Amino acid sequence: MECNLSDAKASDRTQGPFLVWITANHPLVDGQPLFTENDWKAAEKLLLFLEQFYDSTVVLSGVYYPTSPLIMHHVLEIAGHLNTTYERDRDLRNVVAPMKEKFEDYWSTIPMLYSFAFILDPRAKIRGFINVLQIMSNLTDENYSEYLTTVRANLSNTFAKYDSKFGAVRLQRATVPGLASGKRKTALGENFWWHSRWWTWCWCQPSWWSWY
Repeated sequence: MECNLSDAKASDRTQGPFLVWITANHPLVDGQPLFTENDWKAAEKLLLFLEQFYDSTVVLSGVYYPTSPLIMHHVLEIAGHLNTTYERDRDLRNVVAPMKEKFEDYWSTIPMLYSFAFILDPRAKIRGFINVLQIMSNLTDENYSEYLTTVRANLSNTFAKYDSKFGAVRLQRATVPGLASGKRKTALGENFWWHSRWWTWCWCQPSWWSWY
């Protein structure tokens, strides 16, 4: 493992909570600590690998905000995470390979609910969803063109049902004055669009996965 600033920070973060406790409860054996330097390096590597799953679990377990629109973001992050150098890592590849296989079994077919929730996020919309499907296709070797057509059709059908039932109510609503400027909403959309394009660009760069 290369010794750099990020590794030093990871080492401090890994050892910090445990080093004092281990030193106090496990005295030296033959003049050697319980954990060797190689043990700490293995723990650091495992911590960095599992951190993405921990972060996604915490965010998607929230109860005070809607989580459905966030699912696809984290699915995409995990798919990218499993396609990094961990897949070729000598110590982790035997673990990563079955994890990747199980992940693709679960998520190569995207539930319609999460697609709807993602598209209805005003920062994403259908344009952002198309970008996500392109990136997922690169990561999982799945063809999502037919799925995109199905999503579009289901969205249209759902809108038609709501329109037929509540359209009259919508027409009776009073006109609400528009905001002085729509720049903030537009900026959110543009930021998401740029983020999606950045993802696509990163995927095409051979060197990107080495530092992701």
